[in-house]
Amino acid sequence: MENSDQQVISVPLQVFPDQPSMIRRSLVTLFDGLYLVFACWLVSLPFQNWVLTRSVTFGSDLLSGSVIMELSKTAPFGIHEDQLTQLTLWAAEQGYAVAQRNMGIKLKYGIGTKKQLDESVRWFMKAMQQADVPSIRELGHAYYFGNGVEKDLANAATLYEVAAGAEDSRAECSYGMMLTDGISIRQDYAEALKYMKKSMEKDNSCVVILADFYEKGLAGKQYVSEAVPLYEKAVSERLGGAEFAMIALASMHEEGRGTAKNIEKAIEWYRAADAHSELARLGVATAQKAMWKKVMNSGGVKDEKSSKELLMWLDKAASQGDAESESLLGQFYDKGELVRQDRAIALKWMMKAADHGDANANLWVAKASENGKLLPQDNEAVIRRYCASANAGNLEAQYLLGLKYGSGSGVPRNDIEAYAWLNLAAASGYRDAVQRRDELSKSMTADQVLDAQKVARERQKISN
Repeated sequence: MENSDQQVISVPLQVFPDQPSMIRRSLVTLFDGLYLVFACWLVSLPFQNWVLTRSVTFGSDLLSGSVIMELSKTAPFGIHEDQLTQLTLWAAEQGYAVAQRNMGIKLKYGIGTKKQLDESVRWFMKAMQQADVPSIRELGHAYYFGNGVEKDLANAATLYEVAAGAEDSRAECSYGMMLTDGISIRQDYAEALKYMKKSMEKDNSCVVILADFYEKGLAGKQYVSEAVPLYEKAVSERLGGAEFAMIALASMHEEGRGTAKNIEKAIEWYRAADAHSELARLGVATAQKAMWKKVMNSGGVKDEKSSKELLMWLDKAASQGDAESESLLGQFYDKGELVRQDRAIALKWMMKAADHGDANANLWVAKASENGKLLPQDNEAVIRRYCASANAGNLEAQYLLGLKYGSGSGVPRNDIEAYAWLNLAAASGYRDAVQRRDELSKSMTADQVLDAQKVARERQKISN
């Protein structure tokens, strides 16, 4: 949709009507509800059908607009969907905000009428002018995804914020997502968590989103375990995003993140449903990664069929920028496993994975830059890559950095830095680091050792 005809959104500053109007509307709604109950008790179903049909055909006053609007939500008396749409349209044209919103939803999804996104937006705007909170949220969705209007994330954020301020749970969740991403709006993890928790107090629309927030450690590394029961809830209650929850649970059990490492449970989750295989075919990178992990965790590559399946999903996930998939594919080409050895292709995938933060790939690229066989020798790049890998928890990178600082190879000699890196690797069980650290400590003062241990502890906190 062209932006030239687009109206500037004017969000009502006062979300709710004034007090007299609210009381008046409440009384009308109560009267209509009682009238409807009485009518259902008094008359037969065929007569109710006749009343509704006359209302559709002539805009009859037999039922007030608000009652028609309520009846238009479903088909309680067996009338056709197109008749319900006419009822909704009639009530919407009479100015009933909820009917205007329902008309917007029908046009948005093509329910009982042709799908028309621009017309959907027009009805949402009409309802918004009457301070209909769900319509404000729906307009936020329209601007976020560019449905019926030109995509405008800043406008979407404004609309979500207004609807969230009026306690709309889905808007709270959407606004929390935008605060998390920090695109066209400030990035604020604390505020994002606050809004998502408020949404959770009302319904389950934010279960998977909040679980993903915890899993990524955005609430703090100590809260990663909070993701597990939320993902399990999404699966057990078949909530939106349940397929992603299964994949996440498999990954967390496989890697021991937020829960005890349990390969058997990981395999169970990978096998739990075929839904994520459909997601993989639709191009979802996390699902594609789950598919190749499923092959590897189910006994590895046993024959040509499993080999092809593994490489297919691995290539698809890597092509979408998944760092772990890029790194593994690069390793296959580097070693000639499952594919013909090709160091140039290996370099391509390893560079991509390293740039996306994969620890193993950064170490591989550091070594390639150091020996000058695949990349020009570049000492600055070597140290940068070693540091990236070491900070991401790679023990070999921590050990090698310790050696470099201890000998002054490529960096100024610094015994405190050397001891700190060696101590990190040693603490995680890297045997060579233990011996080198102990040898280094003999040439250091007690204060230097204490300072180095402090540096190591601080780095351990960051990596955790």
